[in-house]
Amino acid sequence: MLCLLLTASALFGCSRGKKNGSAPNYKIGLVLIGDENSCQSNAHIRGIRNACAALGLDKGKSIIMQTNVPGDEHCYEAIVSCLKQGCTLVITDDASHERYTMQAASEYPEFQFVAIGGSSAKSRGLANFHNASAMSQDVYYTAGVVAGKKLLELEQNELLTEENLNEDGTVKVGFVGYAACAEVISGYTAFYLGIRSVKKDAAMFVQYTNARNDPEQEYEAAMSLIERGCVILGQHTDSDAPAEACQQALDAGMCVYCVGGNYSQPASAPDAFLVSAMNDWESCYTYILNALLGNGQLDADWIGGFAEDAVDLSARGDACAEGSQEAAAETIAKLKDETIHVFAISKFTVKGKAIESAFVTDSDADGIRDTDEAIFDGYFHERYFSSGAAFDLRIDGISELN
Repeated sequence: MLCLLLTASALFGCSRGKKNGSAPNYKIGLVLIGDENSCQSNAHIRGIRNACAALGLDKGKSIIMQTNVPGDEHCYEAIVSCLKQGCTLVITDDASHERYTMQAASEYPEFQFVAIGGSSAKSRGLANFHNASAMSQDVYYTAGVVAGKKLLELEQNELLTEENLNEDGTVKVGFVGYAACAEVISGYTAFYLGIRSVKKDAAMFVQYTNARNDPEQEYEAAMSLIERGCVILGQHTDSDAPAEACQQALDAGMCVYCVGGNYSQPASAPDAFLVSAMNDWESCYTYILNALLGNGQLDADWIGGFAEDAVDLSARGDACAEGSQEAAAETIAKLKDETIHVFAISKFTVKGKAIESAFVTDSDADGIRDTDEAIFDGYFHERYFSSGAAFDLRIDGISELN
């Protein structure tokens, strides 16, 4: 599996480490798009705390946390605040933070910066600026396999109604995303392709909230998809509100189930929940903090998948179809040994045509991707040239509603 060691690597604290068996006193800044109530940021908080505990760092003293920081100039201010409080390393948790993280890196070359979810570190070449991410497309694809098994079960038990089918007979599934960005598009496309690997005649509708961690908008988006007749709802948002909407609809007699993102089965959805696609950030933070302690180096890019325990499925809900666990395990094994590829170009078309070329890097910052051909060997190489998501093709079978 991929753990990319790219150029522009920087030695970081190579002579540091524990002395006389006690943990050194380091401060790490963590700038978060949300807080503990946000699924994404909560996953990062758990990850860095677990990594600190494993490495003997006092999480109470070592982590300077800035929460609910949007992807604007407030991010730069939060980063500088961390530096003023004694941090030698600052980590940001969202792609929207990258621009401001890179700005701080260029202005403070004596400190180290990691923009998780970003994609510019390799091309910018700053020795103190790094990217890291997880192979989210792999876990979303696997969650789609679980969802596909449920669709088959519902069909076999004759529980699908005309409202759940499009005119061409395809089953309606839905997805709630926070924005039309590559991170979300890559995830929901992988989820859809995972579904179609089991249940080919499915079509997906996507509703964007255009907001981060807004439970009310997430709930409303989910309800609009449910009212459209969607049977399965996936999500890439920051609360479990879509799961709550599914449970309420199920209680009202509608046929709908949910696949979550970065949370375990919520109490609000005891019967509607199938599984959740999870990023486990402990392995990423362990890699970063080991470099801080002098036990390794920070490279321009780091990426972790199932093989690095950087992604995983949550425990399955009781509503999962029989054979779901075995199907998921088989899929994970094939993703690990690369006998299947999420974005194999034989699996999808765009406007009725096969895709033969897709550049993923903007070499001159003009807003046009003009280098690094991602399609070769029969598939789109997601997170191959940088750790950030790049797949933003709108494939046939998926309709964006807003």
